[in-house]
Amino acid sequence: MPEPAAILVCEHFFGEAQAIVREKKLGQVDLVPLPCADAEARSATLHALSGRRIDVLAGCRPIPSGPWPPACRFHLTQSCFDLVLDGRLIEQHVRAGAHLVTPGWLAGWQRHVQRWGFDREGARECFREFAKKLLLLDTGVDPRSAERLSELSEFLALPSEVQQIGLELLELRLRAVLLQRQLDSSMERTTAAVAGDFRKVAEYAISLDLVSRLARPMVEKEAVEAVFEAFSMLFGPGKLAWLAVVDGAPGRMIARPDEGADAHALISNLGGPDSSTASALIDGGFALRVEHAGETLGIFEVSRLAVPERVHDYLNLALTLSGVCGLAISNARGMERRERDNHFKRFLGEAQAELGASLSMETVLRRAAELFVRRMADACALDVIAEGSAPRHVVQSLGVGPLWALPARPDDATHPVGEAILTGRAVLVRELAGWEPSKKALLGDGRFASLIILPLEVGGRRFGALSLAVAGRRYDARDLAEAEELAQRSAPAIENARLYEQAARAVQERNDFLSAVSHDLKNPLTAIRLWADRVSRRAAKSGSSDAERLTGDSDLVGRQVTRMSRMVDELLDFARLQVGRPLDLLRSRTDLVALVRQVARDQQNLTSRHRIVLEEKAPALVGEWDPARLERALINLVSNAVKYSPEGGQISIALWREESGESGCARVEISDQGLGIAEEDLPHLFEPFRRGKNAKGISGSGIGLASARHVLSEHRGRLELSSGEGRGTTVSVTLPLSSGPLPSGEREG
Repeated sequence: MPEPAAILVCEHFFGEAQAIVREKKLGQVDLVPLPCADAEARSATLHALSGRRIDVLAGCRPIPSGPWPPACRFHLTQSCFDLVLDGRLIEQHVRAGAHLVTPGWLAGWQRHVQRWGFDREGARECFREFAKKLLLLDTGVDPRSAERLSELSEFLALPSEVQQIGLELLELRLRAVLLQRQLDSSMERTTAAVAGDFRKVAEYAISLDLVSRLARPMVEKEAVEAVFEAFSMLFGPGKLAWLAVVDGAPGRMIARPDEGADAHALISNLGGPDSSTASALIDGGFALRVEHAGETLGIFEVSRLAVPERVHDYLNLALTLSGVCGLAISNARGMERRERDNHFKRFLGEAQAELGASLSMETVLRRAAELFVRRMADACALDVIAEGSAPRHVVQSLGVGPLWALPARPDDATHPVGEAILTGRAVLVRELAGWEPSKKALLGDGRFASLIILPLEVGGRRFGALSLAVAGRRYDARDLAEAEELAQRSAPAIENARLYEQAARAVQERNDFLSAVSHDLKNPLTAIRLWADRVSRRAAKSGSSDAERLTGDSDLVGRQVTRMSRMVDELLDFARLQVGRPLDLLRSRTDLVALVRQVARDQQNLTSRHRIVLEEKAPALVGEWDPARLERALINLVSNAVKYSPEGGQISIALWREESGESGCARVEISDQGLGIAEEDLPHLFEPFRRGKNAKGISGSGIGLASARHVLSEHRGRLELSSGEGRGTTVSVTLPLSSGPLPSGEREG
């Protein structure tokens, strides 16, 4: 921001000027005191203000030791006193024999007398010749003025008077200076604006012909050809070239004549696509960056000029026309974008209908690959990890060879496909020539120029990847956006096909499972229970010495049968879970403390290497629960703690009430010091038939945790687990203590 113009004010009225600027809030004013009688000091002051505009507000034209600066304007009065007092009053006071003094002059009266060369007697003699008295024009800015007037009066042996005066006249003179300055600035701006307007009129006239050529709707290639024609008429070049820049990256190049156009050389002339350099002189011509709305659209090369010595004039004219070129090319791209969007929307609708017409995984994958090749690729590969079957690898191409030289490995992070699945990040390789050699070697056809790899995902679950390649052009951000949109539409169809296959397998497994449970378990268990009861009754009647042992063995068999029956019930509940059926809960008022106490006692009877410690922090925890299913869930959790602590040790069970909601909730926490669970297994532990990798050699079905969680969820409770390999496991159960009516659809046992 330039410095404000300086206002030089007579040093004897400098304090008054400062007071006016401060009290009247006249804005940013740079006041400078002008030495009154010291030519050398005046010259030093002017030298310090060299290069700035100066206004001089004084009583006469002071003469410096050198010339005044050219940017200097004078606002002079007859005398310095005229700055604050009307001239007629000054004349009256002088005729009456008064010698006028000011507060500013009085502040240094001893210095002034010394500069005149008078001693006391000489000064008195001099002043008696023309003055009868001293008259102070007191402006009120210096409270010591009266004291100094008395000292001067005594020194000169002259009487003195004080006349109070205001600062209105000096304020008016200051305001006049500032108004004149504002008027000058306004005139300068107006003059510059008029000159700019004339220049713009000339530029508009030059641009009018090109505007008329570019006014009609056209695609980018047509707009570039129109600019080529105009540049040929204006500059007479031997060569014209256009390099499109799309999303900050080089795109298609058009050259006339079409010979050896070098895109990289053209970009380097302007410092790259992201540089702010608008133009550059090149051998025999110039390079011109074309922008619109702050975005680089491309670069023109105009070279081999017929009159190269006029290159600077030609470049200035081209810079004038670059805005028109940018607008035309931006409009052309916008029109192409709209047409492409409309076509793509129609294509998406057709694609979704084709993909949704089948639930066969192989059919859906093949159709998806065909759609991508039809729309935007020379080759396409779909790699899908389908649960319960081997990875799928489907390839579709247009006669340029397979996309990947070897089948992709969806589970291999070193392969680009596996990397996309594991990271979830899309990959756009604009130019395969510069891609990593180790990855490029995996491509099946060396003619590919650009590549896109996208992860396939539905509901936050990545299950595969899509690979696209083209041989004759470069993919850009627009292609990536379309590929992502089409992949998002394809992924649900692929996932639906996968779920359909999985559901079909699950239905068959369920039917087989239920049949096996019904025929192979329930009937034999019933027979075993009846046989155990019969043995127990006969032993009791016989009165033999083995009666007690037989009765105990029969009871043991009965308990094991009960346990197996419970497992069968668990399997049946699990089957309901697999097909999405809710449990038919038989609720009754149940004390969780008594239930856990019984479970702990029964489990302790089954092990001698473990010590089960029960900590009851509440005398009773009563809720409306299904006691049989709840007991089964607790048995699963406690037996797991025993089972996965093969070295023995303490199993801790804690119960307490936690205030939450209206009725609070019951909490059970079961902790062991056993094997623990590896971190990579934790996310899958509640999945059916999934067990930790470190559980080898320990028997188990893999459905206990899933079943327990299902039972607790049906009770509107939660099951949470924390563990670390080698650090034991803690499971936490939370159950609401609702005392209200039973939920709809549930019945009391």
